[in-house]
Amino acid sequence: MTDDQQKIKVLIADDHVLLRNALAGLIDNFQTCSVVFQAYNGLEVMKYLKSRSMPDIILLDLNMPEMDGYQTAQWIKKNLPDTKIIALSMYENDYAIIQMLKNGCHGYLLKNSEPLLLYTAFNEIKKYGYFSNDMVSDKLIHYIGDESALKKQQDQVNQLTEKE
Repeated sequence: MTDDQQKIKVLIADDHVLLRNALAGLIDNFQTCSVVFQAYNGLEVMKYLKSRSMPDIILLDLNMPEMDGYQTAQWIKKNLPDTKIIALSMYENDYAIIQMLKNGCHGYLLKNSEPLLLYTAFNEIKKYGYFSNDMVSDKLIHYIGDESALKKQQDQVNQLTEKE
C-alpha cells in the first residue's frame, strides 16, 4: 500500500475560499492526512459523495449557503453512516454543538483551535471513531443536566435574522 492509500482522506466544506485553501494546505502538511476535495457548500459535498470514493473524514462548516452544515450532516448520517464528520465552527454555544452531534458529527472544533488539535482530532477519529475535547464534554454535561437551557438557547438562535 502506498502512503496516499494509508493517509486519512479529508474533504473540506466551507464557503470561505481563503479559509478552505489555507486549511487544505495545513492538512496536506500533516503526515497522516490528505485533502481529496474542497466544497463550497453541502450541495457540492453531496454531489461529490454520490460520484466518487468516500473520504475518511469530512471537515464541515456550519454556516454555508444553500445547504448548511446542519443539513449536510443529517444527509451524511442518513445516507453514508460510516463517513466521519468533524464540525468546524466559530460557534461555541450549546445549541450548535449539541445539534451537530445529534446530526451525526463525530467531533466538534472551533475555528480558533490550534493546528495540533485538528491533527489530533483526525487521528483520534480514524483510530476510535470520535473525538472529544473539554469544550464538547462540558457542553454535553450541561445539556444532560438541563435540556430546558438548550431549548431556550435554540429559541434565541431561531429568532435571529439572516444578517445576525
